[in-house]
Amino acid sequence: MQACRSSKRAFTLVELLVVIGIIALLISILMPALSAAKRQANTVKCNANLKSIGQIMLMYSNDNKGKVPRNYEYGQQYLDGHIFWAEAFGKYFDRSFVGATDHTSSAADAVILPSLMKIGVYHCPARPDAPQPVDFCSNAWPITTAGTATGSEPAVNATKVKRSSEMAYLIESNIKNLTTDTLNHYDIVRADCLPMVSPATIPPTVNTSGTCRVLQDNRHGVLLNILYMDGHAASKPWKDVTEFDFHPK
Repeated sequence: MQACRSSKRAFTLVELLVVIGIIALLISILMPALSAAKRQANTVKCNANLKSIGQIMLMYSNDNKGKVPRNYEYGQQYLDGHIFWAEAFGKYFDRSFVGATDHTSSAADAVILPSLMKIGVYHCPARPDAPQPVDFCSNAWPITTAGTATGSEPAVNATKVKRSSEMAYLIESNIKNLTTDTLNHYDIVRADCLPMVSPATIPPTVNTSGTCRVLQDNRHGVLLNILYMDGHAASKPWKDVTEFDFHPK
């Protein structure tokens, strides 16, 4: 009896190219969805980081008669309460946090910089490759009055802030204008710090002058994350950020 012999047919070059083409098509279809999913995950993680900072902000407030730090300066202004929020909260996140003992000049920043870089929640997971000491700016715009921003208000009693659920405390910062410069630039003190120079115009005018300190890129799509004075965090389109996120109307 003659044994049956099976025959195997190999793929032709045309068939192989068709298969490769189908795979490439599927990848091109899936990649935008995967990118969007990754961006969404980074947005959620960044928001969670701010929520963690918000919890520490409230703890710090409880330990300091309701006050939280806002504007950061050196010398006598530091002694008057103009302290850096990220340094003030550092020990709550890391007991080994090394703060500066001398704040008479910006030389203090180099001392605390290594410790700042180690605290994960101070950094957005979607930040650009060039690292910042922290990825968030504080609201140093005076909020006890609706006057012109001067950045002179060192601290505020968080328990007495009106509209605290609408008043920003920390907001994502702009990698283009804030890198490893002195840390007292990491705050919002006047209108030209904002992503929209003229939010009252239609359409609003984007700040392209290089003075903006607030995120105005698409690392989160059209969104940025904000920590509010009551301790909650939320996302908002960066083009909708106005000065009234930082002081009373």
